[in-house]
Amino acid sequence: MAGSDGVLVVLDGSAQDVATLDWAVEEADALGSGLAVARLRSDSPAPDRAPARLTADGRRSQAAVPDVAAGRAAEQAARMPVTIWDVFGTTPLPVLLLLAQRSSRVVLGESRTGRRHQSMAGQIASRASQPVVVVRGRTGAAGPVVAHVAGSGPDEFALRDAFEYARRRRAPLRVLHTYRTAYVDPSGHVPPYFGREDATEVLERAVTPWARAHPDVLVESVALPGSAAGRLLEVSAGAGLLVVGACDGSWLPAAIRDPTTRVLAHRAQCPVVITR
Repeated sequence: MAGSDGVLVVLDGSAQDVATLDWAVEEADALGSGLAVARLRSDSPAPDRAPARLTADGRRSQAAVPDVAAGRAAEQAARMPVTIWDVFGTTPLPVLLLLAQRSSRVVLGESRTGRRHQSMAGQIASRASQPVVVVRGRTGAAGPVVAHVAGSGPDEFALRDAFEYARRRRAPLRVLHTYRTAYVDPSGHVPPYFGREDATEVLERAVTPWARAHPDVLVESVALPGSAAGRLLEVSAGAGLLVVGACDGSWLPAAIRDPTTRVLAHRAQCPVVITR
């Protein structure tokens, strides 16, 4: 059943794991849910290996967890249900997507430890049916929450989560919409185009109801020319968090599915929330 395991956090044994786990614990606290820890392992499983569920008194059926991040996860058992899964093999994506289906959201790091993990972060971000948080870049830096409004279906989910993160973090919210600049057709004619005016209208229509519902959140709407991915990468340098909506592209080939989220998962300079 979707969401039965609470927040799923993926740990790959890198230095990024501690920050990733801390973010996942904060998510679980905010949602009032449990925590499922998926550890990526390169060694072979023991024949009788099974997932270890930690209880409130700290007992578990398996041997002690050797790495620091999973050890910190075990410390959370006094406050929330914690389950630890060991994921073996060189192709963990199918297993992680299966675990994601049981979770309310997924938290994973983008640790720059190799092409396999970078590819996996982008694929989970674009293929999971739950919200995904990619913990990367300046994970502890102050800065506004930046949300992207595309003028389409995912905007409602992106704004819902962006206002909630801004409220929780006591940070201002900046809502960004991008538009293309005027173009010249092959005959040299410049068709009438009111890109900025249209973009401002899209922002006002999308943001106003949410701003009225959250008067405690300081919100600013910004319309900029250019591509969404390019502009979001630029503003990520000064943001504390990016929030974007994932388009429904499950029927598309993996190579072209939701390219904006894949770019941000690899290159943003702050954590990214891909919401659904």
